[in-house]
Amino acid sequence: MKAHRPRPTLRSAVADRLTILRRRDGIEVSIPNIIVAISISVAVLLAAAVGAITVIPMANDATAQGTVSAVKTAQEIYIAKNRAGYATGAQLIAEKFVQKNGSNVAITQSGTGAAAIFCVGVLSDSGKTWWGVSGATNIVDTIPAAPAGCPTAAQVAAATDLS
Repeated sequence: MKAHRPRPTLRSAVADRLTILRRRDGIEVSIPNIIVAISISVAVLLAAAVGAITVIPMANDATAQGTVSAVKTAQEIYIAKNRAGYATGAQLIAEKFVQKNGSNVAITQSGTGAAAIFCVGVLSDSGKTWWGVSGATNIVDTIPAAPAGCPTAAQVAAATDLS
């Protein structure tokens, strides 16, 4: 039978580690090594902070663009279903085409049937306003020239059409 090796005591384990630190071939701890380690840590933290500062506004803009896209899709479904014209924000919520949204959303519409048009504006948390227009596939950050009657940035900032 194999002899059971006794477990080292805590005092001997600590002494072993201290011996490693004291020996020349052990772990070397010096002030230049500590300064380099701290410098690298600070550089990594600064890079993470700068990255977060640039990513957060882009994420806010993407969310606003997604809201514009959702309203555009809901409007197309609404007009296909009702054929009477585009809906207000309250009608889109009542039909459950979109959910209530705490963002500043302004929806304008005019005309009926084939002549119906709408424009939606959404204010991003980054402060940028995004617009979408019926019949257009792009979402833009400048107020569209056509159709007339798109909400201005000030009107979008004050609007609560999906609240």
